[in-house]
Amino acid sequence: MRAYLKSKDLWEVISGEGTSSPSKNKIKTTTNILISHFSEIALEAVVNIENKEKPNEIWDAIVDRYASSVNNKACMWLKFMRYKYGGDLKNYLVDCQKMIREFAIVQLGIPDDIILILVLAKLSKNYWNVVNNLTMNKSVIFFPSRTLQKLQELVYMKETQAVASTSKTEASIKAEKDLATAYKNEAKKSKHSRSSCEFPTDLYHCLSNC
Repeated sequence: MRAYLKSKDLWEVISGEGTSSPSKNKIKTTTNILISHFSEIALEAVVNIENKEKPNEIWDAIVDRYASSVNNKACMWLKFMRYKYGGDLKNYLVDCQKMIREFAIVQLGIPDDIILILVLAKLSKNYWNVVNNLTMNKSVIFFPSRTLQKLQELVYMKETQAVASTSKTEASIKAEKDLATAYKNEAKKSKHSRSSCEFPTDLYHCLSNC
């Protein structure tokens, strides 16, 4: 997180190292970046009414609660290691993103590629081909956002296919019902036409109506 803020020329807002006071826009941007990287639990733990608009105080709260504690880092890593893929890729990716953000906040120190390999390793066997392709792609595997994006694209593709399949099935069912209704109506018309000519007592009357 420190490196990211430095890359955006925002670390001075946290450190106070700038030659002048940071602008309101920089303070707001820094605050938004910090908050956007929190999970719901972390947000409740470090942000309050007093510091919600003061990024330097939010950072101090992060350090006090997480970065200064080896035990907290160990607990976060154990939580990640014990986390198991439950069969829902979409929810799995959301949970992994939250944990990776927490790693960045506390400066866990585990290389990104190791974390990502563990994220992929937890996936079930039916994703192994996808996993193999991702691990062979150096432009993806060393970057958390790119790897997770590729997996999210897979989620989107599956959801799109499911919607298309459902729509196709519904259309097919409707067509079958419409066809059955048409046959039924046609049968009723045919039956009515035949009944009007059954057992005629007047040949001329029958011929004129049939």
